[in-house]
Amino acid sequence: MASSSWTQDLANRALEHTSSVLALGVPANMELGIDLRSWTVGELFKGLKLIPPGVHYVWYCLSNRHGGEGGLRTGFFVKLEADQVMVLQWDAESETLVPEKDEEQAERLRKGVRAFDFDKNLGPYPLDMYKQWQMMTNFITAKTLKRVLPPGGTLNPNAQPLTEKEKQKLGIAVDGSGEGDDEEEARQEEQRKFREKFSAGIPLDNEDRYIHDPISPSSTDATTASSSSTTKPPASFNVAAAMDAQYSGLTYTLIDLKAFSKGVSGEALTQLHFDQTALVEALFVKVKSKEELLAELQLAFVAFLVGESFDSFEQWKKIIVTLCGSQTLISRETTFYSTFIDMLRVMVAEVPRDFFDNILSGDNFLLKSLVELFSSISPTSALSPIAKSLQKYIEKLFSVQIEPLLRRHENADGEAGEGDDMMYLDDDDDAPTIVIPDNLEELGLTKEELAAFLASIGR
Repeated sequence: MASSSWTQDLANRALEHTSSVLALGVPANMELGIDLRSWTVGELFKGLKLIPPGVHYVWYCLSNRHGGEGGLRTGFFVKLEADQVMVLQWDAESETLVPEKDEEQAERLRKGVRAFDFDKNLGPYPLDMYKQWQMMTNFITAKTLKRVLPPGGTLNPNAQPLTEKEKQKLGIAVDGSGEGDDEEEARQEEQRKFREKFSAGIPLDNEDRYIHDPISPSSTDATTASSSSTTKPPASFNVAAAMDAQYSGLTYTLIDLKAFSKGVSGEALTQLHFDQTALVEALFVKVKSKEELLAELQLAFVAFLVGESFDSFEQWKKIIVTLCGSQTLISRETTFYSTFIDMLRVMVAEVPRDFFDNILSGDNFLLKSLVELFSSISPTSALSPIAKSLQKYIEKLFSVQIEPLLRRHENADGEAGEGDDMMYLDDDDDAPTIVIPDNLEELGLTKEELAAFLASIGR
């Protein structure tokens, strides 16, 4: 039966317009979360109710083998519909939540939820965070989830990395040349530094954003959760564990400037390294729409932030770097970039407060990208007010000064030759190759193309 503080009619209407996740057999003291919140569940916990329709991430984490925090998270994305009841059972052997295989039993359980048989054992979705989560996921559709995620929408940090040959067999890298030995070594080195720097964990949110346990231990009702169900924020981001098994079946869109620029030479190649508009336009075609690229950006971000997926962090980073480095597109697609800037504001509000000071940022890749973006927006552009607002917001939130970097960037743009390498503030692997005589040959130019280019600049 519904809670006594509700009328039966109100309870029925709430059930019709929301969804529920029945999670049976979950071990007591396990951390379980949905979206940006998590709880330590008690023995009588059986799931969540009053979940708004839309995209959600349900996740859980057993304590590590030594009894402390920091076990690997497993979770899944799902697009829930109104009046939907998802029935899950805990599988002790695999230590995962799996769908109920017996459809007749699943249907009986669904009817039980709709009849309020489990009502006192279901925790209500924390609605005070829903607006925040919705802003982080409002472009993600069922199509996005199906395109990027493995069957079931699962993010599993226990999955082992696939070889390049296995990826090709699965069609994961069919549209690119794959990583070469140098790129793979660089990636492994980045992972090593990442793990080394952050093995202590990265907090995902501020403790004051968390509310009381959805099945309150303070209740005197005998059917509520045990006193072990205490409120707690999500465990720290266990980078050391997540980095050891990063491949989880995600099929993000390939963003590879080197592969894209094959067959391009001369001025077009030079232009592409300074302005990646052509690459972004190709991505629009590949994912079928501009909105779908924004959806992938959101999915990568929340999969990184909440799902602890390093591959998702990499994709989030690549999309931001590419979009911020497309000067021509920025001046032309003001509606698209207005939405993108709004997304960035939501995202930077969620990253750790020391994000701009540590290796997680890829040596401040986000700060460099923002400088690129802000520098490409004319003072008379319709984007100027929201860009200025974002700049001030970031400066205040992270105690960084962006204006001096913008002036440095503008000065670098105004100088020829050796000053051009200041465009990206510091050299790193994320900066596009700057075309100067010392490294023209590395771009794959023929001797004739190299001679023509040197002649054109008077060298």
